[in-house]
Amino acid sequence: MKVEYVEPFVQAACSVFEQVTGGRAKPGPLGLLGATFPAACVNIATRVNGTLRGDVVYSMSSSTAQALAGRLVNAEIHGFGRLAGTGLAQLGNMLAEKSSWLLSEQGLGCLISSPTVFQGLNVEFSAIAPALSVPIDTDAGRIDVNVAVKNDE
Repeated sequence: MKVEYVEPFVQAACSVFEQVTGGRAKPGPLGLLGATFPAACVNIATRVNGTLRGDVVYSMSSSTAQALAGRLVNAEIHGFGRLAGTGLAQLGNMLAEKSSWLLSEQGLGCLISSPTVFQGLNVEFSAIAPALSVPIDTDAGRIDVNVAVKNDE
């Protein structure tokens, strides 16, 4: 896993989170996770295929997820239901679209799947490669961008 593969996902996340929250999104220090890693209680997962292949998981607390989803669907959200899921899926699509565009600018043609949104306690995610993780602090809360991709070429 190369650090430069993480950058387009972090840039895309900062851009999208700033757009959604209307505030700043500040990335934190890069961390190394294993090929199996713990995730927060709310997650948006996408699969990457093409020049790079693997998974990207955006992990966050319930309160952060509710705040982000509420801003996207223009409603106050309490709990994790259909409305929250719709907002988070929309957020996942925005993240995938922006990431795909940034990857293509670097000559890394990739398709990014539609997002899968899931919630649970004590969630562990298993990927094809060790993940690199970058926390991003936003006005809505912290989101961890966990990138586990590799280049098979």
